[in-house]
Amino acid sequence: MSAITRYVLLEFIRVFVVAIVVMTPILLFSLLGYELRNQGMGPAAFLRIMPYVLPSAMYICIPAATLFASVTVYGRLSRENELTAIKAMGISPMVVIWPTIFLSICLSFLTLWLNDLSVSWGRAGVYRVVLGSIEKTVFGMLKSRGQFDNGRVTIIADVEGNRLVQPHFVVNGGEGKPIVTFMAESAYFNCDPENEKLTLKLINGSWDRDGKIQLRFEDEFEWNLSLNDLTRKYHEQDKPSDLALSVISEEYVRQTAVTEIQKEKYAVDALLQMTSGSFHELNQVNWQPRMEELDKMEKRIYRLQTEPYRRWANGFSCFGFAVLGIPLAIWMRNSDMWASFGICFIPTLAVYVPLVLFGVDRAKNGSMHPSIVWIGNVVVLLIGVLLFRKALKH
Repeated sequence: MSAITRYVLLEFIRVFVVAIVVMTPILLFSLLGYELRNQGMGPAAFLRIMPYVLPSAMYICIPAATLFASVTVYGRLSRENELTAIKAMGISPMVVIWPTIFLSICLSFLTLWLNDLSVSWGRAGVYRVVLGSIEKTVFGMLKSRGQFDNGRVTIIADVEGNRLVQPHFVVNGGEGKPIVTFMAESAYFNCDPENEKLTLKLINGSWDRDGKIQLRFEDEFEWNLSLNDLTRKYHEQDKPSDLALSVISEEYVRQTAVTEIQKEKYAVDALLQMTSGSFHELNQVNWQPRMEELDKMEKRIYRLQTEPYRRWANGFSCFGFAVLGIPLAIWMRNSDMWASFGICFIPTLAVYVPLVLFGVDRAKNGSMHPSIVWIGNVVVLLIGVLLFRKALKH
């Protein structure tokens, strides 16, 4: 029995490795292309970003490779009647199934670790590369196109050495923030990646804010701009999905304490306004921003609660796909490997992904307990168990 088990396990590993080697580069290049295009960077940054994007590509590919290997190996065993021969020898087919199930659990932990690595180390690494090359990126795009535009900052200028000629800067501060426009005869800029700051030095030009405040200046005028604006990194600071699992619980405790303190402060303010007779201050105009602030804080708490469940559920999709793929392949006995994989993968994707998205959405808005994100895994496992009974019976 040990020889049979070893044979099936080696076959699974061989097919799994081949699948990973084929799938990962395809997804890796797609993710790299997205990052380079999104950050407005040139091909020179390709190799520097690659190590930081690799964990993201691998943790996405491993579940699909697990399903592919399960379908391929056990479909062939069933098609060539090797499972029937094992049963005829008085050996339970589970002898060749349990090792793969155990390996899929190990792969689930690996996927969980890669997921955590990609968000805690990978994204930070990509950002460091972006900051380190932002000056070359901006100058490169200005030289080739005459314009740099990332949706938040627009720069139009000619380039002479390290000097911008007749530059036109437009900085869109985002929702609720002003649009600032600069024009000058010439300009220089200096990047400070450590402090995430860009200093613009403009000579003989004008400054405009939402068309309401205008200022002309001669000689030199300095303006400090956050590098976040040039790298599109202007989302929520310490976003839960960017935190390592090891710090999420600590951040949850901190965010809960801050939210409770803010609620108590607003309750005291409301009480003081009522007791002092300042009822005119208890209106929607004054309190709407405070309610929105509290709402954002509570939503962040829900997201911090959800994130660990989401990552564990994503990781253990390997286990669920193996439990589903093995009996389905045995039952179908399809001679076409790719047809078998397609028949397994497409319905699995059609069921699993919508359920996961449903669970994550409900958990993040606080309408359901965070464990709801496991609904996709549970459904896949239940279907797999039912198929196991049917496949092994026949």
